[in-house]
Amino acid sequence: MMPAAFKLLRLIAIAWVLWAALAWLFQRELLYPRRGLLQAPELVLSLGGERWWLDTPGGRVEAWYFPAGGDGRAPAAICAHGNGELIDHAAPLLADFRALGVGVVLVEYPGYGRSDGSPSQRAIEAAFLAARERLVARPEVDAERLIYFGRSLGSGAVCALAAAHPPAALVLHSPFTSVRSFAPGMLLPAVLVRDPFDNLSLASELTAPLLVLHGEADSIIPVAHGRALARAASDGRCVEYPGGHNDVPRSFWGELRAFLERARVVAPR
Repeated sequence: MMPAAFKLLRLIAIAWVLWAALAWLFQRELLYPRRGLLQAPELVLSLGGERWWLDTPGGRVEAWYFPAGGDGRAPAAICAHGNGELIDHAAPLLADFRALGVGVVLVEYPGYGRSDGSPSQRAIEAAFLAARERLVARPEVDAERLIYFGRSLGSGAVCALAAAHPPAALVLHSPFTSVRSFAPGMLLPAVLVRDPFDNLSLASELTAPLLVLHGEADSIIPVAHGRALARAASDGRCVEYPGGHNDVPRSFWGELRAFLERARVVAPR
């Protein structure tokens, strides 16, 4: 008869293989939880923006563009939201960036909201490349003063964009070092992660100044991730504040403005 210990090991091995197979099949459902539509886009676009449809290999992806206004060429921010959000939720960014004299592009993820396709690292990267290409073609945009802003999952989107087209400044809110870094907690080999979003490797090659804003009590993505990214960058800084993953303190935009002034993206007050 088979020894009891061997039987137990075999059961554990079978259970792990099944778990790994399920994780491989369904990990994108965990990484990209879709949200229902928050509001009609016409409500936000009434603020003077444009609704874009970006052509990507996976289909059309929605984006909203809001010019900075004023005379002359102005900086612009390409913004990437968190995984459980839509561009509909990112509307509060508009007033704050535009108060700095910065235009804003809110880019949706493929398969989210009204956009075609399915989310994956490759599909998201394609959407943001398309958004940047369209943005820099605008005569009112200063392509030398682009800001990439990514929150949570969005940090992966803008870090990849920065690797392909360096910005004037990169801002990450509650970012992660890589999706693979979470694999051990799921008892999953890192090699099975389909969309690794290796921000740490990209940060080490970053030529633009980096500002990381991270809550000290973040229980979803611990602040150690933000610290590591800032250390890896040649010109990186991590600003920590009391609060969790979704908190935005009053000092947030003051820190951001000071950073953009130092990077010479916006004029000093």
